[in-house]
Amino acid sequence: QESRDGAAVFQSAGISGAAETIGRAVRLPYPPNETETANAGNTPSTQSYCFDNLLATWPLISYYGKTELGRDLLKEVFRLCNPVKDEQDVIALLNWAQSPFFDLAEGDFPYPSSYITFSLNMGNVDLPAWPLQLACHTSGLDSDLGIDIDRGDDDVRFSIGYGYGSGADKMILGVDWDSVVVQQNGMGPTNPAALNLLNATMSAISVWFNVSNLEKCFDAIPAINQQKKTSLDSKNIENQILRRTTAVSAKMFEADPPPDPKTNAEKCQDMLNSDTVWTALVCNEEMNQITTAARGMGGDFYWPPTYPRGTKSFKDTLAIEPDPLGGVCADPEGIFGFPPRDQYDSWATWLDDYYGGIRILSRSNIVLSNGLLDPWSSAGVYRPNAYPSRERASSDSVEVQNMTADGSIVALTIFLGGHHLDLMFSSDDDPPCAKIARGIEDNHITKWIADWKEQSITTCDEEG
Repeated sequence: QESRDGAAVFQSAGISGAAETIGRAVRLPYPPNETETANAGNTPSTQSYCFDNLLATWPLISYYGKTELGRDLLKEVFRLCNPVKDEQDVIALLNWAQSPFFDLAEGDFPYPSSYITFSLNMGNVDLPAWPLQLACHTSGLDSDLGIDIDRGDDDVRFSIGYGYGSGADKMILGVDWDSVVVQQNGMGPTNPAALNLLNATMSAISVWFNVSNLEKCFDAIPAINQQKKTSLDSKNIENQILRRTTAVSAKMFEADPPPDPKTNAEKCQDMLNSDTVWTALVCNEEMNQITTAARGMGGDFYWPPTYPRGTKSFKDTLAIEPDPLGGVCADPEGIFGFPPRDQYDSWATWLDDYYGGIRILSRSNIVLSNGLLDPWSSAGVYRPNAYPSRERASSDSVEVQNMTADGSIVALTIFLGGHHLDLMFSSDDDPPCAKIARGIEDNHITKWIADWKEQSITTCDEEG
């Protein structure tokens, strides 16, 4: 991203940074290991099955949503509490089914942990070790399910085959950006390969949605970090904002919602209960997390695209969505203390002005760490044009970039790191890269203290 004067603020993974980061993480085997990490890029291999199977699932859900039989099957397969009645319900289901992968990647730790589940109001219950790769593995999504994707020159123009071989029983769907057409019916919604894929996807997302193992049925409520618009009609991209629903049949886009009889204090508490304090923090600090906005644009396993065809850069998204936090941070009654919209800096340029972005060459003594399994690492700090790739992974799986010539500011890439894994308590289950990263950080801190003591002694000698 660039600041207003053109200076680099961070070197991100690109417009779909977070989604592409998750896409790379699902290609890892279960359990991940240092040796195979370096090879888990975009090279076709058995590690690509989960990626392609997930990509094939979302157009399939859209196809099933077009008929009554298909919608009934969706309710049955995904164990929904309410029927899927129309297109808006299908959109809600798509968002719900795709939403957990962000949080599974964020919480992709080498040991069971409640850090992410507790933070996101899922309860004080542990996700299993390596939950993202486990979701692919235990569901069977990391195996050959008879799915083949014929990609064309355009990343979001492809055909998907459901079923082995090439006979008449094989279903083929054609995807062109945000639309799906049937190229070969292949037994329709009763296609065995298609149903098997949907069941496997349900098993995978249950790692998040049924982490408690207590759920009997599911409401289509997207996981908290993925409350983002997704439209089957890109013409409506600007005014369709996904809102949290309490059931798959609930309408997301009510023009005139009914009056809320609750007091302001009750409304505020409801917001904290549903969204935790994250929304309040984002809105009050005006933090636009731009790398999470775009997905389904061709470099990840999400679908449909969240922006119209031709959107290539952050500047393009700004032209489409000049106030990306407008709906989220609207506070007409002044309940949450959010800044008024006419005084709002939706791109948080004040943060860049105040802290200087990475124009910090006059600073020193900073270690910036990035866990490459964590979707937020796509907005981490790296040297320009040096976003880390798994193909460049070193044998010790920690990459060190000097941000300053004297090495006093460095950026670490922890290739098997979930959300600040290096700051967690050490564990026997930690991959070597976590231990190495902590050692680097410890060495830097030790040096800072030694330098400060030496400077203090020198200052005292000069004064005394």
